[in-house]
Amino acid sequence: MSLSGTSMASPHVAGAVASLLSQVLASNRVALTPAQVRNYLIKKSLPTVKNVGTSPNRMLYLNPAGVTVTSF
Repeated sequence: MSLSGTSMASPHVAGAVASLLSQVLASNRVALTPAQVRNYLIKKSLPTVKNVGTSPNRMLYLNPAGVTVTSF
């Protein structure tokens, strides 16, 4: 069983976005634009994928406790 590709990436990124947006709501900030969410995720990702293939060569790790909304 392989855990790779969009079948794994899509739910992972959706969870990261949900975590980020819940922190934004909890802080009573104005909603983020899609571009701000995208930029945040790219900023938090690391260029560590070795076998690039069709990958954009990014690895996303988002610690839910470490999400800060002050960086927007």
